[in-house]
Amino acid sequence: MFLRGRSWVRIAALLNLLAAFFVVVTASAQTPLRGPRLVYATIPGCPDEATFRDEVATMLGGIDHFRTDAPDVVRVSFSKVPGGYRGTVEYTPAKGETWPAEHKTGGHCLLLAQAVAVIASLRIPDPPATPAVTAPPEPTATPTATPTAPPAPTVTAVPTNPIPSPPPRSPGPPDDAPFVPPPPPLPQMDLTITLSTALLMTAGFSADVGPALQIGGGIRRDWFSLDLELRGVFPARAVASDQLNAAIPREPREFDLSQLSAQLVPCVRFATYLAGCGVIGVYALITQDRTQGTDFYPGWSVGPRFRAEYPFAERFAVFGFGEALFTPYQQGVAYETLPGQPDTPGISWRLSIVSGFFGVGASVNFQ
Repeated sequence: MFLRGRSWVRIAALLNLLAAFFVVVTASAQTPLRGPRLVYATIPGCPDEATFRDEVATMLGGIDHFRTDAPDVVRVSFSKVPGGYRGTVEYTPAKGETWPAEHKTGGHCLLLAQAVAVIASLRIPDPPATPAVTAPPEPTATPTATPTAPPAPTVTAVPTNPIPSPPPRSPGPPDDAPFVPPPPPLPQMDLTITLSTALLMTAGFSADVGPALQIGGGIRRDWFSLDLELRGVFPARAVASDQLNAAIPREPREFDLSQLSAQLVPCVRFATYLAGCGVIGVYALITQDRTQGTDFYPGWSVGPRFRAEYPFAERFAVFGFGEALFTPYQQGVAYETLPGQPDTPGISWRLSIVSGFFGVGASVNFQ
């Protein structure tokens, strides 16, 4: 049974629609990568390359558009700077000179990486415009002319209470206005709060090397920091041996010496991991003797400190330092000769004019 001519036309139109639908589905299933080649360099405390790629892909519909064979290159690197981290983005087109590098800084590398990812995503071009596929119109058969009656005249009813027309709307922006990318997020404040603790050893403070414990807190911004520290030196052996009367020599006398102190420490940071500081503090010496009991001697000290710090896991860092504290006013303990007590030692002890403190510890940052 043969199909009529009109049926063939309808089948051809249906095949054209199926072909157009297949082209649209195939094009949507294949999303070609269009980004440059990524060269990535990171440091401890900052995201790795896979995490950074995921951050950029999130801004581009979940697709990682960086290509390994692209002729153009975008270089992303992170480095440690005083008070935080720096992210750098450099773009080199396939033909042309490298664009000026863009830098971002922040106290937390994870938040900094999000701002750097925004810059890197802007180096990926927009997808090309896809031409619209339209189905050909279905041919219509020419209807057979049949006599028709003339149309009846149209009568328009006039409303009794006409509604006024609304005022004309102001013209909006043109449909072909250029796309303006949103501005990148503002960088985080560089002001960071730090908490730290450290174990110390003394040198020249007592007769033996003595242990000490220290806790502190402070603020840090860029290359400058300011900390307030509380320190306790545990009891250590001290020896009074200075003769008060050379004509009556006496045997040295031992006692326990400890200290409680608070110091203000401003630091200038340089060379990424190093810092030079000044220490200004007040203290109370504590002496304990088996016969004379416990005494307290207040004083103050000042001196330099050298510090080295290595950050890890973004918020944490380990550090070590050495300092020399000078005591302008030297407190002392005297065991004087008393009348009626010929066996009392006539000797004294004075705090050294300079004492050394060496410590290692850990710190945590909050921004």
